[in-house]
Amino acid sequence: SMGGMAVYHIAAHNPDLFAAAIVMAGRADSPLQNKQPLAKFQPYKQWLIHADNPISLCENFTNIPLRIFHGRNDYIISPAEARRMETRFKELGCDAQLTEMPGDHFFGFSDVMPDEKPLQWLLSQKRKMTPEKVRLKTYSMKYARMASISLKDSAVPLPPNAVEVEWTKAGGFTKGGELATVVEPGKPPA
Repeated sequence: SMGGMAVYHIAAHNPDLFAAAIVMAGRADSPLQNKQPLAKFQPYKQWLIHADNPISLCENFTNIPLRIFHGRNDYIISPAEARRMETRFKELGCDAQLTEMPGDHFFGFSDVMPDEKPLQWLLSQKRKMTPEKVRLKTYSMKYARMASISLKDSAVPLPPNAVEVEWTKAGGFTKGGELATVVEPGKPPA
C-alpha cells in the first residue's frame, strides 16, 4: 500500500519522467485524511492533504498508462479506493486498467509477476516526448512543471489553491478551462 501510494505520488509530481506505471494496493486518499471527509479539516490541512492525495492529482497521468492491481479482499486498503482511482483516470481520458486479484492485502509482487504480461506491458511502453495534450495540476510551485511547461508564478496564492493547466499542440495553453495564452501550434508557451 505504501509502495502503491508512492507510485501515484512520485509519478503525479514528476509525470514527464515515466512511460508507464504499475500500482499495487495503492490508496486513493492521503493517510492524513484517515478516512474522514475532507470538509472536516481546516483549509490549510485540506491543502496539505490535496498536495499529495492521489485522487487529487489524477490529471497528471494524462500521458502515463497505468495498470492497477488490488486484492479483492484487502482489509487494509479497501479495493473501493482502486476502483475510485480507475474511475477518475477514465473520466479524464487516461489509460488505466484495474485488475482485482484474489486474496487480501498481501497478494504482492509474486502474485502479479509470475504472469509475464504485466512486466512485458510495462517494458513495451515508451515515454511520450511530445504529447498531444499535457495536463498539470499542482498544489505546490515546486511541482509546477511538466514536459515543456514550467510555471514560475501564480496569480492565486498557494496554499490553499491548486493550479491547473492544460496545453495541446493544436490549441494552445489553458488555465482553469479558459484560454490563457495563445501559442503557435507545436510550440510550448513562452
